[in-house]
Amino acid sequence: MNAPAREALRAVSIAIAALIVALALVEIGVRIWCTRDADGNYFVRGGVLPPLRLPVATTREKVRRYLHAGSRTALTYDSLLGWAPRPNGRSRDGLYQYNSQSIRSPRETDLRAGSETIRIGLFGDSFVHGDEVPFDATIGCALERRLRREGLDVEVLNFGVGGYGTDQAFLRWRALGRQFSPRIVIQGLHMENVSRNVNVVRPIYYLSTGIALAKPRFILDGGQLELVNVPPIPPLQLPEAIAELASSPLAAHEYFLPPYLDDGPFWLGSKAIALLVQRFRRSTRSVSFDLGDEPARLMLGILEQFRREVEAEGAQFVAVHLPDASDLRLAIENRRASSSALLGRIGDHFDTVLPQSRLLEHARASAIGDLFVDQHYSAKGNELVAAEVAAHLRPRLQPPTWQPRGAPRSLPTDRALGTGVTRGLRCLRRPPWFSSGPSRRASRTRRGIA
Repeated sequence: MNAPAREALRAVSIAIAALIVALALVEIGVRIWCTRDADGNYFVRGGVLPPLRLPVATTREKVRRYLHAGSRTALTYDSLLGWAPRPNGRSRDGLYQYNSQSIRSPRETDLRAGSETIRIGLFGDSFVHGDEVPFDATIGCALERRLRREGLDVEVLNFGVGGYGTDQAFLRWRALGRQFSPRIVIQGLHMENVSRNVNVVRPIYYLSTGIALAKPRFILDGGQLELVNVPPIPPLQLPEAIAELASSPLAAHEYFLPPYLDDGPFWLGSKAIALLVQRFRRSTRSVSFDLGDEPARLMLGILEQFRREVEAEGAQFVAVHLPDASDLRLAIENRRASSSALLGRIGDHFDTVLPQSRLLEHARASAIGDLFVDQHYSAKGNELVAAEVAAHLRPRLQPPTWQPRGAPRSLPTDRALGTGVTRGLRCLRRPPWFSSGPSRRASRTRRGIA
């Protein structure tokens, strides 16, 4: 080999060596940058890198902490809803407080409103609940204050619960809310709830969740709603149920399970490459909003059943869209949200309040950040939503000639909650949560190599 050839070979070798060293340093840097959980999932900036590992160990630890905390937790396992506010519960920081009826309020509530009082019930997730703000800064309190300033005798009850899907909000109305005979029932529509409606085990949908519990889920069978996973898997059994989920009948109903069953190509073992893949592929928490697909059809089916049963009680059903920060940013950039067609269909078929224009007006004049604490509305954001709802409701809030049907009823017992919810629905017989013989996949999961 002549000298020029040797020099060229040497240059190539140096370049390859430098590239290998650079890639190794990038890989080390990514692994240092990421956080890793007990199941081997790597997280960066709130996202999780592929391949995904079933959250068995992390769920076991979260369940252990939940059980150890006992009555000190604000939320508790519920044999119908999955989870619910603990009666007389309080969050650790004191921001959230619930009365003995598990309603977010510092005071007790009579089952029957006064004869001249217009009672409004709010149902939904953390946006309705008022996460990140004190009770007086929630949508419900802002709505009540605004209507009372106009001389209306109004009482607003906040039945919102963090982490709820539309399905759980509907079930909470059936089990608890209707006992208080609201004249108007408002369902908050945070469109991310479309995803929650097709989820059974919350840690599989949201790995970083602080709510390590399972939930009931509706399915559509011939256009009718059926409930599965009722009662939801108890906390102590949840880690093992997750490990065996792939071989369980519930696997067919857990929309977010498939990504956990695909190890992907071998090169995803490099977290630097996995980071690139994660940046360019759709989130494992996203769903199709296509009107012909299950998530959208299920959302519409739940809302229709909700409205039907509310009206059967002599009350009015109203849906309120609650756009988050990403929805507002898309609107400012004149881009359509993926859920816009579904929201349009909801607006066509249901009495719907759309506060987005009012929120956008403020965001353009000031900043989107003024409307949010972190992920949820600030006091200002809640005030603007309440103003839009009040304007929508004002024409129908006349001195009430309406009276709730029937005599006042006692609050339901746990047994009543478990049976009454399925009235008018078909509830599937709950099969075993996991088969007697673990699958090969489940065995590999427990060894941590899934």
